[in-house]
Amino acid sequence: MRTSTFITTAAALLSGVAEGYLQTIGLPQTIKPGDVWEAPVTTAIMQPRQDLMIWGIGDTSSVYAGSISREFHRTNLRQELSGGYNDTIPNISIPESLNLAPGEYGIQAVILEWAGAANTPSLETWFWNVTIGDVTSEERVWQSALGVNSKRCNLV
Repeated sequence: MRTSTFITTAAALLSGVAEGYLQTIGLPQTIKPGDVWEAPVTTAIMQPRQDLMIWGIGDTSSVYAGSISREFHRTNLRQELSGGYNDTIPNISIPESLNLAPGEYGIQAVILEWAGAANTPSLETWFWNVTIGDVTSEERVWQSALGVNSKRCNLV
């Protein structure tokens, strides 16, 4: 009886620790507003532990860590990601209503997550330089969780 209680308790405590997190995310190098595109991702471990990803776009000189400038999309990662190592965030689009002139922009994603056995909240920010143009490209701009354009802070 004690062994089964111990195993159940240990499994419950470790279930929060055994969740996954995003390793890399790729965005199209050139994006046409109004086009729908996907962001391939790699994750580590198992299920995504991130919950909400808010996407924004702005001039590369005015976007700083934690800023999303003009929001254009929200993704519920627990619903969208299957938990596999290679996955895809589907159905992302920059609305034409933002009236973005062709040129260089910064896309920033802010991720709110709860992680670990204590469900500690934290924020992550990811940043990509992209071009707004007439065609959405197949070529990707990749960002890594350990890259210089990715930051993380725990909310304690």
